[in-house]
Amino acid sequence: MDSDHRMISCKNLGCNKTIALSMYEDHKKECDFAIDKCHKCRAEFHPKHAIQHQMHLCPEEIEVCSNSECNYENTRKIVTKHKKDKCEHRLVKCQNKKCTMLFRRKDKQEHNKTCPYINSYYYTNNSLVESDLNCILSLEPCSCGFFVKLSDEVDHDKECPEAFVQITCECFETEMAKRKELDSHKN
Repeated sequence: MDSDHRMISCKNLGCNKTIALSMYEDHKKECDFAIDKCHKCRAEFHPKHAIQHQMHLCPEEIEVCSNSECNYENTRKIVTKHKKDKCEHRLVKCQNKKCTMLFRRKDKQEHNKTCPYINSYYYTNNSLVESDLNCILSLEPCSCGFFVKLSDEVDHDKECPEAFVQITCECFETEMAKRKELDSHKN
């Protein structure tokens, strides 16, 4: 019998096929019981999945961080940890659940300074006062009849007829009067 037509059994554990020697190499590539080992991580997989393993799964393949503007390069498993825990270019959410802002991790301090949902500031009685979210967004009644957010109080006071303003008139050096009464103090 010629050696190309000699029949042999597949050597893969679990495969019971008998194949012509000339077809054995093709069978090894397609055999459902074939196993390859990654030369980097030693993981086992079917030969059909070798490219997928190398491109997406092997933790030892070299990869570049996928976050925009980041050029960090290392093994896939280290880059994965870098992206999650350390990358300054990763988009993160504000720590306050009410804020919907996304920003790069490196910009967190700057965001926290300007976020109205974290420690905010407002003016009252000519003093800068730190407030919390509930205070800065709560509506307060004004004597003019409007409800005003404390964060808008300074702007509202510039127009409000009930707001007190400092004036200097002929009869007194300096006086506080309601904006709506300014005309009577001019005479």
